[in-house]
Amino acid sequence: MRIAISTGGGDAPGLNTVIRAAVLSAIGRGWDVLGIKRGYAGLLGEDEVVPLTRDSVRGIAHLGGTILRTTNRGNPFHYPRRRPDGTIEEASSSTGRSSSASTPSSRSEVTALWRSRSGVTSEE
Repeated sequence: MRIAISTGGGDAPGLNTVIRAAVLSAIGRGWDVLGIKRGYAGLLGEDEVVPLTRDSVRGIAHLGGTILRTTNRGNPFHYPRRRPDGTIEEASSSTGRSSSASTPSSRSEVTALWRSRSGVTSEE
């Protein structure tokens, strides 16, 4: 089994303590643990997923912030992607293609987008 831990939004007291506890608990069960740095940005970017081990979480409980860093600016719907020629384009996670469409900015816009793509027509 493999799990991933990500922190997003603003820092909160105790994040490193929670990360440490989750890592040690998962390792105790024989699971591999990955840490996703910078929230969605790290998940969708390059080289931002790192293994978390007993050694990597040793002595972090008293530190402020989060060892995984965090961001409240990531957008899971749009992200940069490097083309083979080295240039960067904005891609859409919903299509995997380049996107010039505007990014949904509110919960209602995200819900409407989800409904249109999933065929759901009414609230239940």
